Amino acid sequence: MHYYIILIKNTTYLMDKIRPHNNAVIGIKKLSLADLGASEKSNQTHIGLFENTLTSIDDLHLIDFCYLVTEKESKKLLCLLDYIENPDGTFRSPKIRKGANNELIFDGGEMNSLVREIRRIVAENNGDRDWYLLWFATDNQHLVFILFEFRSELFDMLSAKLDGIKQRQQFDSRSESFYQLIDSIKPYLNINI
Repeated sequence: MHYYIILIKNTTYLMDKIRPHNNAVIGIKKLSLADLGASEKSNQTHIGLFENTLTSIDDLHLIDFCYLVTEKESKKLLCLLDYIENPDGTFRSPKIRKGANNELIFDGGEMNSLVREIRRIVAENNGDRDWYLLWFATDNQHLVFILFEFRSELFDMLSAKLDGIKQRQQFDSRSESFYQLIDSIKPYLNINI
């Protein structure tokens, strides 16, 4: 079984530098076939996140570096964060986009996007299993994403802490579960990159 950690921050020891934002919300969702680009009925080019989970991020349209950290390696990737726009011009739920080919040029070089890499990982590692994404904002408005597989070590540990992992969950920084989750994922974030 595999787990993957995706981080929007390059640090020497990640948990030493990563602190949740005071108003952070942890979101956990089971990724759908459409999120993973595997649905025959959808050409979805993004992974949707939950409304009100990233209210601590000031920029509604963020394009920045990110790092994908696995048990074996770390990769520098591109995160394309937007919000779904309503017909009246207002914005709702955040999403991380796959990005068009011409958007993958950043800071003078070509980079793979976070969504493309998540989809590649899932396709290469038993894509027919259920996959989950956990995310939160840090105190310096960076994002942390953790991708994990059903029945992986991380899934089982989080499931035990939460009395089961549901398809959609969120925990704000005022809840006890929020800090239990942060403490539980610290060992997975303490990777030297």
